[in-house]
Amino acid sequence: ANYKHWKNVKHWILVANFSINPNDHDKWERQIIPAFRAEGLTANYWSKEVLERRLAEQPQIKNIFFGGENCVLVGLKAAHDQLAAKITLDAPMVGRDSECEAILSFVSSEGKRILPVVGQAGIGKSRMLYESLALLSEDDWRILWGLPETMKKSTNWFRFLNSPKRTCLAIDDSSSPELLREVVEQLVATGRRNWKVIFSCRTEQKTMLYPLLMDDRIEEALLLKPLENDSSLELLSAYLGTEVEKSWAYSIHQETGGIPAWLCLIAELIKRNSLSDLPRTTEAIANSYIDSCLQSLESSQREQGKILLRWIALWGTLRIDESDETRTRLQFLEEQGLNQSLLHV
Repeated sequence: ANYKHWKNVKHWILVANFSINPNDHDKWERQIIPAFRAEGLTANYWSKEVLERRLAEQPQIKNIFFGGENCVLVGLKAAHDQLAAKITLDAPMVGRDSECEAILSFVSSEGKRILPVVGQAGIGKSRMLYESLALLSEDDWRILWGLPETMKKSTNWFRFLNSPKRTCLAIDDSSSPELLREVVEQLVATGRRNWKVIFSCRTEQKTMLYPLLMDDRIEEALLLKPLENDSSLELLSAYLGTEVEKSWAYSIHQETGGIPAWLCLIAELIKRNSLSDLPRTTEAIANSYIDSCLQSLESSQREQGKILLRWIALWGTLRIDESDETRTRLQFLEEQGLNQSLLHV
């Protein structure tokens, strides 16, 4: 599953939080290095002394992993794991060749520093960002995936931007105009000329881009559109592992409007049931999906699950932290009969 993240690696480093004695070093030289060389790889190690020196040079990393600060930026592998918990990454990405080319053209261009990507929920913004960044990582770009909620609360995330290496930062599905403004301001620094930022938001939130449209560092927004008929056919066939009938696929395209998230959901329901059991409307499909979520709970928890889903539908997001807003919402949910100990479930 992780092969795509390390398939182009040529140099491996063992990071070990202990001291290497002379005998260990000699064994490394005689056994490890030749074995890696036989595979076309070089190998090295960072012992405790090297690790401590490098951490001293990067205090922001030390503070995150050893000082209790929240992580604000992660690498491509961590981004993959986060996305896999929310969206389908098994099916191939189809119908986005021109959009991926636009992203690659943006990062290779001079002048423009930020590219907004706009599209409705389920259109495939996160997937396209991830796949585009995976291509960039093969071209020796440093890739970072921003965590918008923690970036908004951090006062020093921009210290990561002080690097001369070509770097692309993705901030996916953010609804914060303040965060976008801060990113623009931080990219002005002279030492950050090799940085590019891709910032995605939902269609209904694109108004936060309006105050920045006259900024010559911001590229014209890339608008993601629904998939065409043939791309929907390709996606359904790939997800189901068999060639599907064109007329049926086109009818599904018409029902879903070519939204990839809906297409994948229908394909997943087909895998679980026969076609005759498939709901005939998008509303019925959504109800079936919600019902499957509730059925995964214990019978005694399902009514509380409904309560939680209804209020999340209104709020959009429910964070479980110590903020005043969160405490108010949690107290409200408890008054509605939702046991707080079940929130994570």
